[in-house]
Amino acid sequence: MSEYGAEVLLEIARFWESIATYNKDFDRYEILKVMGPDEYHDAYPDADEPGLDNNAYTNVMATWVLTRH
Repeated sequence: MSEYGAEVLLEIARFWESIATYNKDFDRYEILKVMGPDEYHDAYPDADEPGLDNNAYTNVMATWVLTRH
């Protein structure tokens, strides 16, 4: 952390901040159209495009990075 760790965490936090969108209907931020760690389930059934909305693993990892201090 003392050499480059903090810089890496900051850049990852900036990435998550850039792709999160605010949903005012639910009063929360969402991460849409992501690929989770299970690459065999990369889309919803009968979806035209790949990607999952609010994937639990992705949301937990993004939250972890954004709450580091």
